[in-house]
This record gives sequence, structure tokens and C-alpha cells, in this order.
Amino acid sequence: VRGDAYMELRQPLDAEKDYAKAIEYLDGPDGNKADPEERPASRLGRARAVRSLGSSATPTQALQAANDYEIYFNYISRIDADDEDDQEQDNALSKSSFLPRAV
Repeated sequence: VRGDAYMELRQPLDAEKDYAKAIEYLDGPDGNKADPEERPASRLGRARAVRSLGSSATPTQALQAANDYEIYFNYISRIDADDEDDQEQDNALSKSSFLPRAV
């Protein structure tokens, strides 16, 4: 919700950071206890925040936004699926990325 407020205030960098923190929590331990709609909403929010930066977005941010959109669309294509196998796939999907991993 705070990320949405930052977007309303036209502060996309703050919004991006807030959505990233939400995604970190959702992908972490006990993230599966959150409202299932929070994951796609956070991914979409971060992607939109980066997109609103326009040409001032870094290549890394642009790649992350593309990755977030891909994950978002995968989530919503399976919105009605709620068994354990699907939750495991969602967790694996959240951890995938085309960004290089930090070492």
C-alpha cells in the first residue's frame, strides 16, 4: 500500500524500493501466509514504478521490470490455482530471474 501511495505522490524511486521490500518479505520465510494477491500486486507495482522512470531507469532496473511483468503474468494466469504444488511453483517462479545473481 505504501508503494501505491508513493506512486500517487509521483515518487517512483521510493515506490520501487517499497515494492522491492514487499517482494523480499513475500519471497521469504512465511511469505506463503500472506494474501496470495500481494505477490502479483507487488511485482506489478515495482514494474510500473520502474516504467514511470522512463529513460532515467538503469538497464538493471529495466531488466528487473521486464522480469516482474513476466512473473506477474504467470501469477495471474494461474489465479484460481491454490493447491500446494502451485504454491511451490509460485515460490520457484519468484526466485527465478533473468538478472545475474549477486555474488
